[in-house]
Amino acid sequence: MNHLYEQLTALKLTGFRDALKKQLAQPGTYQELGFEERLSLLTAEELTCRENRKAERLIKHARFRLNAELSKLDYRN
Repeated sequence: MNHLYEQLTALKLTGFRDALKKQLAQPGTYQELGFEERLSLLTAEELTCRENRKAERLIKHARFRLNAELSKLDYRN
């Protein structure tokens, strides 16, 4: 299994790799799913990880002066 993880890392599919580890750690949860369903979950997780990394990179590159969060905005004024 380590060889597979190394291959996924070499292909820069770290989100896929981490999702696979998570699936294997919880066999009862994913056991009843078919191959295509499990593969779909793994690829969706990879896409989500890539989108999150891209957003983090763009925010870092933007060099905003303030770190604003929507949850902390006061709309009353």
